[in-house]
Amino acid sequence: MTRLIAAQIPPSPETTDPSLAANFQQFQWLPHGDFLVQFGHKNGVIEGRLAKGWELSPDGKTWTFPLRDDATFHFGFGNFTSADVEASLNHYLRAESEIARVNHMKDRFGIPRENQPPIPAGVVDTSAPHQVVFNLAQPDAEFFYEMSDRWANIMLSQEQMESAPYEEWVRKVAGTGSYQFVETQLGNYTLWENAPGTHYFKEPAFEELQILYVLEPSTRLAMLLGGQAHIVELPTELSGEAKKQGMEVALTTLGASVVFGVMGGQFDTGLDQYDPDVVWLNKDVRKAINMAIDRNELVTELWGDVAEKIIGPPMWYPRNSGWNPQWEQDFPEMYRYDPEEAKQLLSAAGYPEGFTIKWKAFARPGIPWRELVEATIGYLDAVGVNLEVEELEFSTFRGHYRQFDHAGWGFWWTAQENTPATRSSFHHNLNRNQQQWYVSTTFQSNLEELVVTMDSDKRHDLLQAMGDELFYEYALIPLVSVRVQYAYNPEVVSEFLTTGLNGIRDLEFVVPAQ
Repeated sequence: MTRLIAAQIPPSPETTDPSLAANFQQFQWLPHGDFLVQFGHKNGVIEGRLAKGWELSPDGKTWTFPLRDDATFHFGFGNFTSADVEASLNHYLRAESEIARVNHMKDRFGIPRENQPPIPAGVVDTSAPHQVVFNLAQPDAEFFYEMSDRWANIMLSQEQMESAPYEEWVRKVAGTGSYQFVETQLGNYTLWENAPGTHYFKEPAFEELQILYVLEPSTRLAMLLGGQAHIVELPTELSGEAKKQGMEVALTTLGASVVFGVMGGQFDTGLDQYDPDVVWLNKDVRKAINMAIDRNELVTELWGDVAEKIIGPPMWYPRNSGWNPQWEQDFPEMYRYDPEEAKQLLSAAGYPEGFTIKWKAFARPGIPWRELVEATIGYLDAVGVNLEVEELEFSTFRGHYRQFDHAGWGFWWTAQENTPATRSSFHHNLNRNQQQWYVSTTFQSNLEELVVTMDSDKRHDLLQAMGDELFYEYALIPLVSVRVQYAYNPEVVSEFLTTGLNGIRDLEFVVPAQ
């Protein structure tokens, strides 16, 4: 068989430009695009790809990435060099860019947020073709994440971008990946072919790759069983059926999705975004909502053995700096399922008859999002909280939260596993222009100190203090870390190992059946 066919939840929006979609939509271009560093498909350990590694100066401001000299762009656009790194970043920092990290990157580079590219001279040193040096305005102990496949920083060709108007070159973007882009049909599929020549990193076993965009899990299962697809993402309740029908199921090598609930509009009284009408500014309300959720039932019914309950603030893990062992002791009592206690808390908070809140629902890869929302409706209704649910496209929802138009809204959020420092700067940062899920002056002070701190012990203390605030204030609704499931046809595929980060990926490593 020459074509490998996979099926995945449709991206929103679909685009051939990596700068116009969220990072978890990257599967649209991962087959033909590479990053400086990427997470290995077998174990999730970050490793060099277009860069051979990285070095950090003691003050945390200078990052040096030696580059490979054997990576070539598709369609004849030449070898990859440091000039392509700078050109790619200039593209991603445009005003039109939808990448979530734009302002964060500008801050690191010392660029005023209102300024547009090009990046000022000296920030990105490209004097050596096979080495790129970043001279940051602020220390950043985790800058290599910025250049990794956690974020949408696929390397583009400077030569291609300068060869034709944007509207022309963006239709067929040249990458350095194992597969070369052929075509996309919006709403239906994207097709790739094996890149010509010998690939610098991995030669794929299949001559062609196609990803079909299919929203309904039951349809993806039917396509797998009918031979119309060979690898599909499936929720727990359908992966069992796939096994019964002779299919194999692969779990991602990382907990690819962290699922937690957000209670939007949590701001200190002194902040401009503060809205006194937001019901969960009251800590007892936040505690009640957490105690209304039966986490054990949710995990068992929706994920089975592919999910692990979060027992601390979301994005803090025992293996990371900042972990507080006391959370493990306190979680069972503080976040227990107790609807009667939840009712009493709501009554004491001034809501003996409950209240109505808006709840937003949108598709995210790797989770049974409709079933999760339906369960949430039942849990909260049982304690007197009525949900007005609106189902919408993620791209529409993103437009709201980027304008801070989420006060009083609840929703389930998924994020890729990351370090607590990176995620804190992303979700709880007053200086960001979006995603301010929970913001306080205390948390902000610790975060700003963390940014300029390189001492590992001090960073641990700051991160633990930040985690303590989220945990003991019931700032979020921690739920699970999920390993996404991919069912595959063993007559076509003998092995599929993937991190699962940002949707279906690592397809160049698929081992065909003999």
